[in-house]
Amino acid sequence: MNAPRGSVGRPVRFAGLPLDRRLLPRGGRLLVAVSGGADSTALLLALHDLAPALKLRLSVAHLNHGLRGAAAAADANFVKRLAQSLSLPLISGRARVAERARRRQLSLEMAAREARYDFLVRAARRVGADAIATAHTLDDQAETVLLRLLRGAGTTGLGGIAPAVKLQGVRVLRPLLGVSRAQIERFLRARGQAWREDASNHDTAMLRNRVRHELLPLLESRFNPRIRETLARTAAIARDEDALLDGAVAADDPGDLANLTRLPVALRRRALRRWLIETGAPPETVAFDCLAGIERLTATSRGTRRLALAAGWSVERRYDRLILHRPTLTPARSSIPRNLEAIRGLWALRVPGLTRLDGLGLIVTMRLAAGVARERPVRPGVWPVRATLSERVRAGRALALRAWRPGDRMRPFGLRGTRKLQDIFTDAKTPRIERAGFPVMVCGDEIVWAPGYRIAAAWAADEHERNLQVVIRKHAPCSGVIDA
Repeated sequence: MNAPRGSVGRPVRFAGLPLDRRLLPRGGRLLVAVSGGADSTALLLALHDLAPALKLRLSVAHLNHGLRGAAAAADANFVKRLAQSLSLPLISGRARVAERARRRQLSLEMAAREARYDFLVRAARRVGADAIATAHTLDDQAETVLLRLLRGAGTTGLGGIAPAVKLQGVRVLRPLLGVSRAQIERFLRARGQAWREDASNHDTAMLRNRVRHELLPLLESRFNPRIRETLARTAAIARDEDALLDGAVAADDPGDLANLTRLPVALRRRALRRWLIETGAPPETVAFDCLAGIERLTATSRGTRRLALAAGWSVERRYDRLILHRPTLTPARSSIPRNLEAIRGLWALRVPGLTRLDGLGLIVTMRLAAGVARERPVRPGVWPVRATLSERVRAGRALALRAWRPGDRMRPFGLRGTRKLQDIFTDAKTPRIERAGFPVMVCGDEIVWAPGYRIAAAWAADEHERNLQVVIRKHAPCSGVIDA
């Protein structure tokens, strides 16, 4: 069976599996993520066979997610014995995924994914690996495309799992993306190689498992016996077309209505989405209903009209131009919870991602992107606020918000020495009612940022690097057109 063309590429058969050898770093060091399941066991064996020809130096990484008790310990022991049999170094780790899920208000699946990639990036840096190899397969790709289709997705989402991505500055490769699970199991049986089975993969309470065990077999038996290959090919086409469409709108100025209205609708929406994101607007503003509202705004015959977007942002049509307005800065008094007990602990933040803090009435958005935010700080207690933090300094460590405490000090960027937060509030004339329970961003015991003030000097970002772009704001729904 041939893997789909396009972004996945034409695989080359080697050691019984059609690995995509073009992804592999010739003469490099590769960290192989191995759970002990069939997919990752086959990946490790195939790469071990390939290593002499490509001069690859392999290391093995295994994470115990702390979810399956004795079964997880048996998985770890299996991987240890497998690495020893191949004379490969092993880096193992343990995570508390259930605790992470509760702390970050995530599903177990999402918390496990975050913990796994955090561990893999740290392990890759420890061994000096050029890249991480994971065992995502053709079946994983088909499941992902169906899941995104069920939830609603455009071209970007339907691109599914990319063959290669960068995560926290480390390349992640998926050389098995064109290989089916059936091929993998045949490969392992031919070699007499055992593998571990995870009972949770059969729990149909999880949507992915229902897609895997119910929807895909139904589509395969009743509609298309090669549905997995078809969906993977669709993903490859979507990724290529997504890149092409991005390039097609790169030079356009969406604010110029003459330029915008000449574009086909697909490019028009993409140009508007790109314009909003690059201007720093929050993710809610690029939702379909907001983009459709802006399109309707461009269709009006003449004059001035305004559309209220999410989080206090708005777009104004002023004759032949669109103008994006940032939220009006307002005091945060209404955002302070009456029950200050709600913020005496830590509020863990998703990095990157969006964290809704209902107790504070705030939303924290973090994304990785090049550059440094040039907005001047206003003062503590005024929202929205923005900052750029060095992702290199963070290096996978957790960030959180907590209420400021008497005696808190920080070393502000651009100033000498340390300053008490109490003095910062006084100098900024922050009212006492707004100081009560004021949230500060921390990494462990270190204050990283007092929102509305400067970041800590140690977290200063280099504009030429990929940094952590942070926005804290109040939340508002997308509304309709307002006559100006």
